[in-house]
Amino acid sequence: MSIISQQSVDYDVTIVGGGPGGSTAGYLLKKLGLNVQIIDKDIFPRQKLCGGILTYKTFRLLKRVFGETVESLLDKHIINFTTNRFEINYKVERIMSSNISQFPFYLVDRIVYDNFLLNKAKKAGVDVIEGDKVEKVNLDTCEISLSKGDKFK
Repeated sequence: MSIISQQSVDYDVTIVGGGPGGSTAGYLLKKLGLNVQIIDKDIFPRQKLCGGILTYKTFRLLKRVFGETVESLLDKHIINFTTNRFEINYKVERIMSSNISQFPFYLVDRIVYDNFLLNKAKKAGVDVIEGDKVEKVNLDTCEISLSKGDKFK
């Protein structure tokens, strides 16, 4: 966990949420030369049950942004399972059954995957505050107040 002296830092961008979207946005904005901070209410690695499937579109993004491939993520034990079959269910009714996709789906453990991406943002130089929630944002003064009492701009 990175704790920054809030008195001496002005951020160009503060991102609330360090999941895949927040971590990727932070990484890209830092690479553009902006001073970026991510705040997440949890401490990573953290439990996240939803969305553990990476699609072809996601892999195109991972390759373009991070230079990661299916092979590199398999080598790093980020990908747990690969399949090109799927079922779509709604409540107790199966809507589509055992269809085969042209492009495979890759399953990841969100604990590992999200932590992997947040670490990419950290290594790029993004400041990260974990385990603290944003309580208030004052758009007039550009001040952010956190649940543990820290305030910064």
